[in-house]
Amino acid sequence: MAVRIASSLKNASLGSTKTYCRTVLNPRSSFIDVTQSLNDLKSTKKLDFEPKSLLLFSTPQYSKQLVSKLVDLKESSMDLQILYASVDCIAPFSSRNGISELWLSNRMSIPTSRSIEEVKSEQENTPASKPGRIISTKSDEHWDLSSNSNLSLNVPFIPRNLMHHHSLPQTLTKIKFQLGSTIFHNSDLFTTCFYFVSQKERKTLSRLDMKTFDYIKHYLDNDGKYLHDLEVALPPLILPSRNLSMDNYNNLKPIDLGDDLRISELTGNLVRKINGKPASSVIQDDKKLMSQMNKDSRIYVTIENDDEEEMRRRFEVIAGGGAWGAKADTLAIDPEALEFMRVGTKLSFFLYQTGEKSLKQENEEKMKIFFPEGLDSCNGVLAEKSGPQEGYNADSGIAEGDATMILENVFAFGSEKKLTVNDINHDSDGEVIRFRV
Repeated sequence: MAVRIASSLKNASLGSTKTYCRTVLNPRSSFIDVTQSLNDLKSTKKLDFEPKSLLLFSTPQYSKQLVSKLVDLKESSMDLQILYASVDCIAPFSSRNGISELWLSNRMSIPTSRSIEEVKSEQENTPASKPGRIISTKSDEHWDLSSNSNLSLNVPFIPRNLMHHHSLPQTLTKIKFQLGSTIFHNSDLFTTCFYFVSQKERKTLSRLDMKTFDYIKHYLDNDGKYLHDLEVALPPLILPSRNLSMDNYNNLKPIDLGDDLRISELTGNLVRKINGKPASSVIQDDKKLMSQMNKDSRIYVTIENDDEEEMRRRFEVIAGGGAWGAKADTLAIDPEALEFMRVGTKLSFFLYQTGEKSLKQENEEKMKIFFPEGLDSCNGVLAEKSGPQEGYNADSGIAEGDATMILENVFAFGSEKKLTVNDINHDSDGEVIRFRV
Protein backbone atom coordinates (compact mmCIF):
# COMPACT_ATOMS: atom_id res chain seq x y z
CA MET A 1 0.00 0.00 0.00
CA ALA A 2 1.45 3.33 -1.03
CA VAL A 3 1.13 5.97 1.65
CA ARG A 4 2.67 9.40 1.29
CA ILE A 5 4.44 10.87 4.28
CA ALA A 6 3.01 14.25 5.15
CA SER A 7 5.25 17.26 4.71
CA SER A 8 5.44 17.73 8.47
CA LEU A 9 8.88 19.34 8.27
CA LYS A 10 8.28 21.56 5.29
CA ASN A 11 7.69 25.11 6.46
CA ALA A 12 6.58 23.79 9.85
CA SER A 13 6.27 26.57 12.37
CA LEU A 14 5.45 27.49 15.92
CA GLY A 15 5.45 31.24 16.18
CA SER A 16 8.74 32.10 14.52
CA THR A 17 10.04 28.51 14.29
CA LYS A 18 10.65 27.24 10.78
CA THR A 19 12.51 24.23 9.44
CA TYR A 20 14.13 23.05 6.26
CA CYS A 21 15.54 19.58 5.68
CA ARG A 22 17.03 17.51 2.91
CA THR A 23 18.86 14.23 2.43
CA VAL A 24 21.64 13.76 -0.13
CA LEU A 25 22.82 10.34 -1.27
CA ASN A 26 26.23 10.06 -2.97
CA PRO A 27 26.90 13.72 -2.16
CA ARG A 28 29.31 15.87 -4.13
CA SER A 29 32.00 17.78 -2.26
CA SER A 30 29.89 20.96 -2.31
CA PHE A 31 27.39 19.31 0.06
CA ILE A 32 30.17 18.39 2.51
CA ASP A 33 31.34 22.01 2.62
CA VAL A 34 28.57 23.01 5.01
CA THR A 35 29.28 26.74 4.86
CA GLN A 36 29.05 26.72 1.07
CA SER A 37 25.95 24.55 1.29
CA LEU A 38 24.30 27.04 3.66
CA ASN A 39 25.10 29.93 1.34
CA ASP A 40 23.68 28.01 -1.62
CA LEU A 41 20.46 27.29 0.28
CA LYS A 42 20.07 30.97 1.10
CA SER A 43 20.85 32.19 -2.41
CA THR A 44 18.33 29.80 -3.97
CA LYS A 45 15.70 30.82 -1.37
CA LYS A 46 15.29 27.21 -0.25
CA LEU A 47 16.24 28.39 3.20
CA ASP A 48 14.09 31.49 3.71
CA PHE A 49 15.02 32.15 7.35
CA GLU A 50 18.13 32.69 9.43
CA PRO A 51 18.89 29.31 11.07
CA LYS A 52 19.63 29.13 14.78
CA SER A 53 20.51 25.43 14.79
CA LEU A 54 21.62 22.59 12.52
CA LEU A 55 21.15 18.86 13.12
CA LEU A 56 23.42 16.96 10.74
CA PHE A 57 23.88 13.21 10.25
CA SER A 58 26.24 11.51 7.82
CA THR A 59 27.62 8.09 7.07
CA PRO A 60 31.04 7.50 8.68
CA GLN A 61 33.31 8.23 5.70
CA TYR A 62 32.40 11.93 5.84
CA SER A 63 32.99 12.42 9.57
CA LYS A 64 36.61 13.56 9.29
CA GLN A 65 35.83 16.14 6.60
CA LEU A 66 32.70 17.35 8.36
CA VAL A 67 34.46 17.92 11.68
CA SER A 68 36.75 20.43 9.94
CA LYS A 69 33.94 22.01 7.92
CA LEU A 70 31.67 22.36 10.95
CA VAL A 71 34.44 24.08 12.93
CA ASP A 72 34.66 26.58 10.05
CA LEU A 73 30.88 27.03 10.09
CA LYS A 74 30.89 27.59 13.84
CA GLU A 75 33.56 30.28 13.55
CA SER A 76 31.71 32.12 10.79
CA SER A 77 28.21 31.84 12.33
CA MET A 78 28.03 33.58 15.70
CA ASP A 79 24.46 32.47 16.49
CA LEU A 80 24.31 28.91 15.11
CA GLN A 81 24.05 25.84 17.32
CA ILE A 82 25.40 22.69 15.61
CA LEU A 83 24.92 19.00 16.39
CA TYR A 84 26.62 16.28 14.34
CA ALA A 85 26.57 12.48 14.58
CA SER A 86 27.88 9.65 12.44
CA VAL A 87 25.21 7.09 11.53
CA ASP A 88 25.50 3.66 9.93
CA CYS A 89 23.31 4.48 6.96
CA ILE A 90 20.75 6.85 5.49
CA ALA A 91 17.13 5.68 5.18
CA PRO A 92 15.17 4.38 3.41
CA PHE A 93 17.57 2.50 1.10
CA SER A 94 20.23 1.52 3.66
CA SER A 95 22.55 3.90 1.82
CA ARG A 96 26.13 3.79 3.13
CA ASN A 97 26.96 7.03 1.34
CA GLY A 98 24.95 10.07 2.36
CA ILE A 99 24.19 13.03 4.58
CA SER A 100 20.97 14.41 6.04
CA GLU A 101 20.49 17.89 7.42
CA LEU A 102 17.79 19.68 9.38
CA TRP A 103 17.97 23.47 9.75
CA LEU A 104 15.80 25.19 12.38
CA SER A 105 15.10 28.83 13.17
CA ASN A 106 15.06 28.00 16.90
CA ARG A 107 17.64 26.21 18.96
CA MET A 108 17.41 22.57 19.96
CA SER A 109 17.59 21.67 23.62
CA ILE A 110 20.03 19.06 24.89
CA PRO A 111 18.66 17.73 28.21
CA THR A 112 21.45 15.19 28.76
CA SER A 113 24.81 14.26 27.34
CA ARG A 114 27.79 12.19 28.46
CA SER A 115 31.24 12.63 27.01
CA ILE A 116 33.59 9.78 26.15
CA GLU A 117 35.79 10.93 29.03
CA GLU A 118 32.91 10.76 31.51
CA VAL A 119 31.94 7.22 30.56
CA LYS A 120 35.52 6.01 30.53
CA SER A 121 36.05 7.49 33.99
CA GLU A 122 32.90 5.75 35.25
CA GLN A 123 34.15 2.42 33.93
CA GLU A 124 37.57 2.87 35.48
CA ASN A 125 36.02 3.70 38.86
CA THR A 126 33.70 0.67 38.82
CA PRO A 127 35.99 -2.31 38.18
CA ALA A 128 33.33 -4.78 39.25
CA SER A 129 30.86 -3.55 36.64
CA LYS A 130 31.95 -6.27 34.22
CA PRO A 131 32.41 -9.50 36.19
CA GLY A 132 35.01 -11.82 34.75
CA ARG A 133 36.15 -9.26 32.21
CA ILE A 134 39.71 -9.67 31.01
CA ILE A 135 41.72 -6.52 31.56
CA SER A 136 41.72 -4.87 28.15
CA THR A 137 43.92 -2.49 26.26
CA LYS A 138 43.04 1.18 25.87
CA SER A 139 41.92 0.50 22.30
CA ASP A 140 39.58 -2.24 23.45
CA GLU A 141 37.97 0.09 25.96
CA HIS A 142 37.36 2.76 23.34
CA TRP A 143 35.96 0.14 20.98
CA ASP A 144 33.60 -0.98 23.74
CA LEU A 145 32.52 2.64 24.21
CA SER A 146 31.86 3.24 20.51
CA SER A 147 29.83 0.08 20.10
CA ASN A 148 27.16 1.33 22.51
CA SER A 149 26.92 5.05 21.70
CA ASN A 150 23.29 6.13 21.66
CA LEU A 151 21.39 9.16 20.45
CA SER A 152 17.85 9.96 21.56
CA LEU A 153 15.86 12.32 19.37
CA ASN A 154 12.66 13.83 20.79
CA VAL A 155 10.32 15.36 18.21
CA PRO A 156 7.24 17.20 19.55
CA PHE A 157 4.41 17.74 17.07
CA ILE A 158 1.40 20.03 17.59
CA PRO A 159 -1.80 19.69 15.49
CA ARG A 160 -2.41 22.87 13.52
CA ASN A 161 -5.97 23.21 14.81
CA LEU A 162 -4.62 23.31 18.39
CA MET A 163 -1.60 25.54 17.88
CA HIS A 164 -3.31 28.40 19.73
CA HIS A 165 -4.51 26.17 22.54
CA HIS A 166 -3.48 27.49 25.94
CA SER A 167 -1.68 24.30 27.03
CA LEU A 168 -0.20 23.53 23.58
CA PRO A 169 -0.93 19.76 23.58
CA GLN A 170 1.88 17.84 21.91
CA THR A 171 2.44 14.45 20.31
CA LEU A 172 5.97 13.59 21.42
CA THR A 173 7.81 11.10 19.26
CA LYS A 174 10.92 9.60 20.87
CA ILE A 175 13.47 7.93 18.60
CA LYS A 176 16.51 6.18 20.04
CA PHE A 177 19.24 4.48 18.04
CA GLN A 178 22.88 3.46 18.21
CA LEU A 179 25.36 5.51 16.25
CA GLY A 180 27.78 4.36 13.55
CA SER A 181 31.43 3.62 14.24
CA THR A 182 33.97 5.79 12.40
CA ILE A 183 37.05 3.71 13.24
CA PHE A 184 37.69 2.59 9.65
CA HIS A 185 37.45 6.10 8.24
CA ASN A 186 39.22 8.48 10.60
CA SER A 187 41.18 6.13 12.92
CA ASP A 188 39.22 7.39 15.94
CA LEU A 189 38.39 4.49 18.25
CA PHE A 190 35.04 6.00 19.18
CA THR A 191 31.91 7.24 17.47
CA THR A 192 32.01 10.79 16.13
CA CYS A 193 29.22 12.71 17.84
CA PHE A 194 29.39 16.24 19.25
CA TYR A 195 27.64 19.58 19.45
CA PHE A 196 28.76 23.19 19.31
CA VAL A 197 27.07 25.80 21.48
CA SER A 198 26.68 28.99 19.48
CA GLN A 199 29.01 31.80 20.50
CA LYS A 200 26.06 34.07 21.23
CA GLU A 201 24.28 31.46 23.36
CA ARG A 202 27.44 30.71 25.35
CA LYS A 203 27.87 34.38 26.14
CA THR A 204 24.27 34.60 27.37
CA LEU A 205 24.33 31.38 29.43
CA SER A 206 27.69 32.16 31.01
CA ARG A 207 26.06 35.01 32.93
CA LEU A 208 23.86 32.58 34.86
CA ASP A 209 24.67 31.13 38.27
CA MET A 210 26.04 27.68 37.43
CA LYS A 211 25.37 26.42 40.95
CA THR A 212 21.66 27.06 40.42
CA PHE A 213 21.60 25.84 36.83
CA ASP A 214 23.85 22.78 37.01
CA TYR A 215 22.45 21.28 33.80
CA ILE A 216 23.48 24.42 31.89
CA LYS A 217 27.02 24.07 33.22
CA HIS A 218 27.07 20.47 31.97
CA TYR A 219 25.72 21.61 28.59
CA LEU A 220 28.47 24.19 28.28
CA ASP A 221 31.17 21.83 29.60
CA ASN A 222 30.44 19.24 26.90
CA ASP A 223 30.54 21.83 24.12
CA GLY A 224 32.83 20.47 21.38
CA LYS A 225 33.58 17.18 23.15
CA TYR A 226 33.14 13.74 21.62
CA LEU A 227 30.02 12.24 23.17
CA HIS A 228 29.01 8.75 24.16
CA ASP A 229 25.32 9.42 24.83
CA LEU A 230 23.18 12.35 23.81
CA GLU A 231 19.55 13.37 24.09
CA VAL A 232 18.32 16.15 21.85
CA ALA A 233 14.86 17.73 21.73
CA LEU A 234 13.68 19.64 18.68
CA PRO A 235 11.47 22.70 19.07
CA PRO A 236 7.74 21.91 18.58
CA LEU A 237 6.68 21.48 14.96
CA ILE A 238 3.21 22.21 13.63
CA LEU A 239 1.43 19.41 11.78
CA PRO A 240 -0.55 20.35 8.67
CA SER A 241 -3.54 18.39 10.00
CA ARG A 242 -4.98 17.06 13.23
CA ASN A 243 -3.02 13.88 13.90
CA LEU A 244 0.42 12.38 13.54
CA SER A 245 0.40 8.70 12.68
CA MET A 246 3.28 6.32 12.19
CA ASP A 247 3.73 3.26 10.06
CA ASN A 248 6.62 1.05 9.05
CA TYR A 249 7.98 -1.13 6.26
CA ASN A 250 9.54 -4.48 7.10
CA ASN A 251 10.27 -7.90 5.66
CA LEU A 252 8.50 -9.85 8.39
CA LYS A 253 5.94 -12.49 7.47
CA PRO A 254 3.14 -13.23 9.97
CA ILE A 255 3.15 -16.86 11.12
CA ASP A 256 -0.34 -18.30 11.47
CA LEU A 257 -0.12 -20.34 14.69
CA GLY A 258 -3.55 -19.52 16.05
CA ASP A 259 -5.71 -16.53 16.83
CA ASP A 260 -5.24 -16.27 20.58
CA LEU A 261 -1.84 -17.44 21.81
CA ARG A 262 -1.22 -16.46 25.42
CA ILE A 263 1.52 -17.13 27.92
CA SER A 264 0.39 -19.58 30.59
CA GLU A 265 3.74 -20.12 32.32
CA LEU A 266 7.06 -18.27 32.28
CA THR A 267 10.25 -17.77 34.24
CA GLY A 268 12.04 -14.49 33.57
CA ASN A 269 12.35 -14.15 29.81
CA LEU A 270 11.82 -17.91 29.31
CA VAL A 271 8.31 -18.69 28.09
CA ARG A 272 7.58 -22.23 29.30
CA LYS A 273 4.00 -22.75 28.19
CA ILE A 274 1.65 -21.16 25.68
CA ASN A 275 -2.05 -22.05 25.97
CA GLY A 276 -1.03 -24.83 28.36
CA LYS A 277 1.37 -26.47 25.89
CA PRO A 278 5.20 -26.50 25.88
CA ALA A 279 6.12 -23.16 24.33
CA SER A 280 8.58 -24.38 21.69
CA SER A 281 6.09 -26.97 20.41
CA VAL A 282 3.85 -24.16 19.16
CA ILE A 283 6.54 -23.43 16.56
CA GLN A 284 8.14 -26.84 16.13
CA ASP A 285 4.83 -28.62 15.47
CA ASP A 286 4.12 -26.36 12.48
CA LYS A 287 5.62 -28.49 9.68
CA LYS A 288 5.13 -25.83 7.00
CA LEU A 289 7.01 -23.27 9.06
CA MET A 290 9.82 -25.68 9.95
CA SER A 291 10.29 -26.55 6.28
CA GLN A 292 10.91 -22.87 5.52
CA MET A 293 13.44 -22.38 8.30
CA ASN A 294 17.20 -22.39 7.76
CA LYS A 295 20.23 -21.44 9.85
CA ASP A 296 19.76 -17.75 8.98
CA SER A 297 16.04 -17.58 9.75
CA ARG A 298 14.89 -15.45 12.65
CA ILE A 299 11.62 -15.43 14.54
CA TYR A 300 10.13 -12.34 16.16
CA VAL A 301 7.21 -12.06 18.53
CA THR A 302 4.93 -9.18 19.41
CA ILE A 303 3.64 -9.09 22.96
CA GLU A 304 0.37 -7.44 23.86
CA ASN A 305 -1.25 -6.98 27.25
CA ASP A 306 -4.95 -6.28 27.72
CA ASP A 307 -4.25 -3.25 29.92
CA GLU A 308 -2.00 -1.58 27.33
CA GLU A 309 -4.20 -0.04 24.67
CA GLU A 310 -2.77 -0.40 21.14
CA MET A 311 0.69 -1.20 22.51
CA ARG A 312 2.44 -4.02 20.68
CA ARG A 313 6.09 -4.41 21.49
CA ARG A 314 8.16 -6.67 19.26
CA PHE A 315 11.20 -8.69 20.27
CA GLU A 316 13.36 -11.42 18.78
CA VAL A 317 13.03 -15.03 19.88
CA ILE A 318 16.68 -15.71 20.67
CA ALA A 319 16.47 -19.47 21.43
CA GLY A 320 13.98 -22.29 21.60
CA GLY A 321 13.54 -26.01 22.05
CA GLY A 322 15.65 -28.38 24.10
CA ALA A 323 14.70 -31.96 24.87
CA TRP A 324 15.76 -32.06 28.50
CA GLY A 325 16.83 -29.96 31.47
CA ALA A 326 15.45 -26.84 33.08
CA LYS A 327 15.05 -25.04 29.75
CA ALA A 328 13.35 -27.89 27.89
CA ASP A 329 10.59 -26.90 25.47
CA THR A 330 10.94 -23.18 26.24
CA LEU A 331 11.20 -20.08 24.08
CA ALA A 332 13.78 -17.51 25.17
CA ILE A 333 12.73 -13.98 24.30
CA ASP A 334 15.05 -10.97 24.15
CA PRO A 335 15.72 -10.06 27.81
CA GLU A 336 14.41 -6.55 27.14
CA ALA A 337 10.93 -8.10 26.93
CA LEU A 338 11.09 -9.25 30.55
CA GLU A 339 9.31 -6.28 32.09
CA PHE A 340 6.40 -6.53 29.64
CA MET A 341 5.71 -10.29 29.78
CA ARG A 342 3.36 -11.93 32.26
CA VAL A 343 0.86 -14.77 32.40
CA GLY A 344 -1.93 -13.84 29.99
CA THR A 345 0.26 -11.82 27.61
CA LYS A 346 -0.88 -12.31 24.00
CA LEU A 347 1.76 -13.41 21.48
CA SER A 348 1.97 -13.11 17.69
CA PHE A 349 4.89 -14.58 15.74
CA PHE A 350 6.70 -13.39 12.60
CA LEU A 351 9.37 -14.92 10.36
CA TYR A 352 12.35 -13.10 8.90
CA GLN A 353 14.32 -14.85 6.16
CA THR A 354 17.82 -13.45 5.64
CA GLY A 355 18.60 -12.96 1.96
CA GLU A 356 15.09 -13.80 0.78
CA LYS A 357 15.04 -10.54 -1.16
CA SER A 358 17.95 -8.90 -2.91
CA LEU A 359 18.81 -5.33 -1.91
CA LYS A 360 17.56 -4.23 -5.32
CA GLN A 361 14.17 -5.89 -4.78
CA GLU A 362 13.87 -4.40 -1.33
CA ASN A 363 14.69 -0.90 -2.57
CA GLU A 364 12.18 -1.20 -5.40
CA GLU A 365 9.48 -1.99 -2.85
CA LYS A 366 10.52 0.95 -0.71
CA MET A 367 10.47 3.26 -3.74
CA LYS A 368 6.86 2.31 -4.45
CA ILE A 369 5.86 2.97 -0.85
CA PHE A 370 7.83 6.10 -0.01
CA PHE A 371 8.18 7.72 -3.45
CA PRO A 372 5.02 6.67 -5.35
CA GLU A 373 5.08 9.78 -7.56
CA GLY A 374 8.82 10.35 -7.82
CA LEU A 375 11.55 11.63 -5.54
CA ASP A 376 9.61 14.81 -4.70
CA SER A 377 6.61 12.89 -3.33
CA CYS A 378 8.06 12.00 0.09
CA ASN A 379 8.28 14.48 2.96
CA GLY A 380 9.00 13.86 6.62
CA VAL A 381 11.21 11.78 8.90
CA LEU A 382 12.58 8.35 7.93
CA ALA A 383 14.42 6.06 10.35
CA GLU A 384 15.81 2.65 9.38
CA LYS A 385 17.18 -0.48 11.04
CA SER A 386 19.57 -1.70 8.36
CA GLY A 387 21.25 -5.05 7.96
CA PRO A 388 24.99 -5.39 8.67
CA GLN A 389 27.38 -3.89 6.14
CA GLU A 390 28.73 -6.67 3.94
CA GLY A 391 31.66 -4.86 2.38
CA TYR A 392 34.11 -2.04 2.95
CA ASN A 393 34.60 0.92 0.63
CA ALA A 394 37.36 3.32 1.64
CA ASP A 395 36.35 5.89 -0.99
CA SER A 396 35.00 8.94 0.81
CA GLY A 397 33.41 10.37 -2.33
CA ILE A 398 30.70 9.10 -4.62
CA ALA A 399 31.23 5.74 -6.28
CA GLU A 400 32.00 5.91 -9.98
CA GLY A 401 28.79 6.03 -11.98
CA ASP A 402 26.57 6.79 -8.99
CA ALA A 403 24.62 10.02 -9.45
CA THR A 404 23.93 12.36 -6.56
CA MET A 405 20.35 11.94 -5.33
CA ILE A 406 18.73 14.87 -3.48
CA LEU A 407 15.62 14.22 -1.39
CA GLU A 408 14.11 17.57 -0.51
CA ASN A 409 12.06 17.88 2.70
CA VAL A 410 13.31 14.51 3.96
CA PHE A 411 15.31 14.01 7.15
CA ALA A 412 16.67 10.46 7.28
CA PHE A 413 19.06 8.23 9.19
CA GLY A 414 19.59 4.59 10.12
CA SER A 415 21.37 2.17 12.42
CA GLU A 416 22.39 -1.43 11.90
CA LYS A 417 22.42 -2.09 15.65
CA LYS A 418 19.24 -0.88 17.28
CA LEU A 419 16.25 1.38 16.69
CA THR A 420 13.35 2.13 19.02
CA VAL A 421 10.46 4.53 18.51
CA ASN A 422 8.38 5.46 21.55
CA ASP A 423 10.00 2.52 23.41
CA ILE A 424 8.94 0.05 20.69
CA ASN A 425 11.73 -2.04 19.14
CA HIS A 426 12.11 -2.01 15.36
CA ASP A 427 14.97 -4.44 15.02
CA SER A 428 14.39 -6.50 11.89
CA ASP A 429 16.85 -5.82 9.07
CA GLY A 430 15.58 -3.42 6.41
CA GLU A 431 12.80 -2.03 8.58
CA VAL A 432 11.90 1.62 7.96
CA ILE A 433 9.75 3.81 10.18
CA ARG A 434 7.75 6.55 8.53
CA PHE A 435 5.79 9.44 9.99
CA ARG A 436 2.58 10.51 8.26
CA VAL A 437 -0.74 12.19 8.98
